[in-house]
Amino acid sequence: MSKFYATIAGSRGPATRTGTRNSGIKAAAQSYDGSVITYLSYNDKDELIIELWCSDYSRSCGDQRLFRGTLQELKDALGG
Repeated sequence: MSKFYATIAGSRGPATRTGTRNSGIKAAAQSYDGSVITYLSYNDKDELIIELWCSDYSRSCGDQRLFRGTLQELKDALGG
């Protein structure tokens, strides 16, 4: 059963993908100038874990991790 759902839209229209608890899901938005990558997964405590990565160039899928934690930790980090 799908636990994750991702959508993306571009010049060829929308596309969707799903991920399971075991697979997680990865979404990457990339340009020649940089990339932003998001990973969603679950940890052993059944908590949603979010990882945000970025790169200053297009040949890398995230060489710098900006954040790893729960949704609440992300909200707290962003002041929300």
